[in-house]
Amino acid sequence: MPEYSTFRKSVYDPVLIVAQIVTLQCFGYSTFSVLMVFASILTNVELTPRLLFSSQSVQPTVEGSIVAVSL
Repeated sequence: MPEYSTFRKSVYDPVLIVAQIVTLQCFGYSTFSVLMVFASILTNVELTPRLLFSSQSVQPTVEGSIVAVSL
C-alpha cells in the first residue's frame, strides 16, 4: 500500500507539539467554562474562578456537584 502523506514525516517539530498542547488546553478550559456558566445559571450558584481552577471545588456540595457534572 503506497503512502501518500509526506507531511513532516521525519521531522520532529517541538513548536508544533507545544502549539497542539496549548490548543487542546484552551479548548478544554473554554468548553468547561461554557458548561459551568450554563450549570451556574440553572442552579443559581455564583460563578467564581475558584470553581474553574481549584481541585478543592469538587466536593459533596451543590457547587462540587456542578463542577463534577461539567467535567
